[in-house]
Amino acid sequence: LFQQLEYGPERVVIAVNREGPGDVLSWQDIAKALSRNVDVRLPNAFQLTTDAQTRGLPVAQVAPGSPLTGAYELLATKISGEVSVIEESETRSPANKLGRLFGLRRK
Repeated sequence: LFQQLEYGPERVVIAVNREGPGDVLSWQDIAKALSRNVDVRLPNAFQLTTDAQTRGLPVAQVAPGSPLTGAYELLATKISGEVSVIEESETRSPANKLGRLFGLRRK
């Protein structure tokens, strides 16, 4: 569909949602099927997501250092088109640039 719409690869972000062990398709299988790298893997953190939703808070406030928070920050960076590369260790820090932008740093 994106090729038909003439979207270049720089305009598409591939994200795997609720990724985890035991998935029928691995993120590697998805990358192979799409002939593209998976840009972001959002881990399956059902309990954390449910807790945040129930409390009416962003996941980053409920669990600032969680892998899911880091993955959301990486996804936001990729979507915003930011040029800098975020290392995996930086995505786990809520005090990074996006965290400060959205006021999601630890207090």
